[in-house]
Amino acid sequence: MVELSTLEGGLLQKSFAGDIFNSAVYMKRSLQGEGEVSVLTAIGEDQISMEMEAFFIKQGLGVDTVFKSSEGTVGLYIISTDKEGERSFSYWRESSMARRLMHILKNAKTTLDSLNADMIFFTGITLAILDLKSRKDLLNQISAARKNGAKIAFDPNYRHQLWENKETAADWIDKAYQVSDTIFPSVEEESGLFNTASTKDCLSRLVKYGIKEIVLKAGTEGMYVQNNGELFHRAFIPADKVVDTTAAGDSFDGSYLAMRMRGKNVQESLDHAAEVAAKVVTFPGAIMPEGLT
Repeated sequence: MVELSTLEGGLLQKSFAGDIFNSAVYMKRSLQGEGEVSVLTAIGEDQISMEMEAFFIKQGLGVDTVFKSSEGTVGLYIISTDKEGERSFSYWRESSMARRLMHILKNAKTTLDSLNADMIFFTGITLAILDLKSRKDLLNQISAARKNGAKIAFDPNYRHQLWENKETAADWIDKAYQVSDTIFPSVEEESGLFNTASTKDCLSRLVKYGIKEIVLKAGTEGMYVQNNGELFHRAFIPADKVVDTTAAGDSFDGSYLAMRMRGKNVQESLDHAAEVAAKVVTFPGAIMPEGLT
């Protein structure tokens, strides 16, 4: 999406961001040349869409799976941050072509399982912006890709304003868990959607899915990873100065997955991802300057 950040004096600074894109950027950086990362999305054919594609390329991301349509454009949001760096958003995404991604893939005779990807990462926002049929198509194609050998990673990234209601969100996130190998839920999301009362309750509930790798974000408790029956923990270490929390979770996801894809163990991956996220929040906007990850 187009990202407009509010600067001092009410001026707006334009950039591009979005949960999947943010994660892709930090995944690419953390891979350190050991793999390629592409963005699967749909954009328009207008000037701002072309600028967005150019920004993808500038970040080193593949754009062979960026589909274009003249029927719409890209979404837009404005970030406002308070004195503690916490952000709030105002969205305009009704004409966003990403909402019609599955229809565009069908017209292009392309499916996710035909991409031969080693890993596919998607989020609850991906699901939330799609219509009912497209949600079904997406999970069916992800399941097919998984059967063909792709590893599937999923972050619920629950945004209540994007969903019809909490029950619908919980139902689709539940379905997404069932086709995933690695998940990135938070204690807060699990509590709100599935009524879990503690970190222990979250882990107890999630292990029942049989998911190989559960990466649980527990706020000031830190991060927990349940991997093949073994539990790992990384204590919360606050950033020196929080400027903007945008992309903290996204950067963590992408960095963690990159390290695991490079063959690093869980603890190394946790430490690296947490360090990247702690740096990201010290910069305004979603994408911090290259060379600092």
